[in-house]
Amino acid sequence: MTPFTDILRQVRKGLLVEQLDEQMQKLIQAIDSTGKGGSLTLTVNIKPSKTGGWDKNFAFDIKAKLPARSAPEAVFFSNPDGDLSRDDPDQRPLFEDAESFKRSN
Repeated sequence: MTPFTDILRQVRKGLLVEQLDEQMQKLIQAIDSTGKGGSLTLTVNIKPSKTGGWDKNFAFDIKAKLPARSAPEAVFFSNPDGDLSRDDPDQRPLFEDAESFKRSN
């Protein structure tokens, strides 16, 4: 029996293996940059000959699921009216004098 890896190397003169290599590289880089896992899937669909002969039709599909970075959370503070602000209403400004100086000039 012909080894499966030999069959893959024969598909489109090695183009399929090159595409798998490229997707694997992208996957590894994404895993390294995000710290999250991903997957690489090769689906092989095989159909018999429509004429009943010995030939088989192969279709290959490569899918990579690359991990994505999570967006950082944003913190907002609410007041009793339901309004949102980035400034904590219970905390005084650190540089009150600088703020009043800016307003007066």
